[in-house]
Amino acid sequence: MRILEIEEKDNVDHRFYELLEKMAKICEKKSSDYSGEMLFKDWLEIEEIGIPAWKGVVVRLINKFSRLKTLTKKDEPQCEDETMNDTLIDIACLSLIAIILREDRKWEDEMKERCEKGEILKKLEPK
Repeated sequence: MRILEIEEKDNVDHRFYELLEKMAKICEKKSSDYSGEMLFKDWLEIEEIGIPAWKGVVVRLINKFSRLKTLTKKDEPQCEDETMNDTLIDIACLSLIAIILREDRKWEDEMKERCEKGEILKKLEPK
């Protein structure tokens, strides 16, 4: 998967785009593990207990930042299969998920408000 095509003449740090691609692949795999076929299903399920999905992501971000803070004070992590870089990539990915879920929520709220005002038909009913 190529996110952005970069020509050699571009004065861009290629590592940045390599990491974006790596993050996208990791996020896609993890999302599939947690959600199956429906993207962000695991985050949307948190709304069943009255918590907006994006706020659930923020809670997970707090956990990741806590882990990062602890890792900066240690020489070696206890969990060797997840490095500090992995945690940083998780934070970047979770941040994007929170943005998407917040945008989705704002869109839903706007459409609901417009329906209530009669600006948009709630649904077409047969005559």
